[in-house]
Amino acid sequence: MAGSSYCRVTLGLGSGAAWARQRLLTNEAHSGLVYRGYAAVAVDLPLGGRGQLTLGWDAGATVARFNGDPSARLLVRAWLGGGCGF
Repeated sequence: MAGSSYCRVTLGLGSGAAWARQRLLTNEAHSGLVYRGYAAVAVDLPLGGRGQLTLGWDAGATVARFNGDPSARLLVRAWLGGGCGF
């Protein structure tokens, strides 16, 4: 979409697993596999020429073992990115 003057909206679903080590503000600790499932939306905004700015939002759930007990947590994330087409 290099040089496009239109914004593009992308919707999607995602899932996966990762190895993580974390400590929450509540002092709960986790080390091991984290499973995630989420829905995502991203908006690509042209920046003139070949540049673009991407705003994205994810919402879903994370399942991990905190302090030895399995626990599901809400996942809400926003992100910002940029790019240049060649």
